Amino acid sequence: MTYDWDGKRTRQLKIIQSVAVGMTFVAACAAFAALLKIALDLS
Repeated sequence: MTYDWDGKRTRQLKIIQSVAVGMTFVAACAAFAALLKIALDLS
């Protein structure tokens, strides 16, 4: 399948996938920072 719309769809899926990965990474970093702050406050 080498249609033009298929290529566009694949590129869009890749963009959505990379955005999702980026958001997950940011969320994980934020959660880790929050846990680290709580741990430092408790100690």
